[in-house]
Amino acid sequence: SEKNGLIRVASHGRLLARPLLDLRARVNTNSYRGILTVEPDPDFLQNPYLYVVYVNAGNPPNTPKATTVRMSRFTVHGNVADPGSEKVLLGEVSDVAACERDQRQDCMLSWGDHDGADIAFAEDGTLFVSMGDGGLLKHYEQVASYVQSLSTLGGKILHVTRDGRGVPSNPFWNGDP
Repeated sequence: SEKNGLIRVASHGRLLARPLLDLRARVNTNSYRGILTVEPDPDFLQNPYLYVVYVNAGNPPNTPKATTVRMSRFTVHGNVADPGSEKVLLGEVSDVAACERDQRQDCMLSWGDHDGADIAFAEDGTLFVSMGDGGLLKHYEQVASYVQSLSTLGGKILHVTRDGRGVPSNPFWNGDP
């Protein structure tokens, strides 16, 4: 993957000319932002899915202003994934003001620097997704303290299904997937 939103395929040591997925219009690349991680489904032949965590472009796009992070699943056909097949699994709410008013929503804030992420599949097919706290290096933001709240997604290791729903074996499971 490339920071700017392109996901490429290498075949026989060479990059294919056509990107697998082009998310450049959706990805904010300001500072440390961009595509944060990409992971194919481990049962790719049966589930041709590509999981991607990226920083939303924002409004206006690609500025240093606060925005949000999301994890989405895309369907791949051959060497191409349709951007229109995006299913947002985590980070459905992209309105920064709404996220700041009610941290219990499905949103992950990004103030600029602390936007790390990774995806790992468990043997049972569920996913572990690590998320940065979304803070900024220059000064303290309230968002950095949200990691201590069980109501927020940022700054956590999340355990979810392939559809982004919580699993009952999570230590703080409350019955709400």
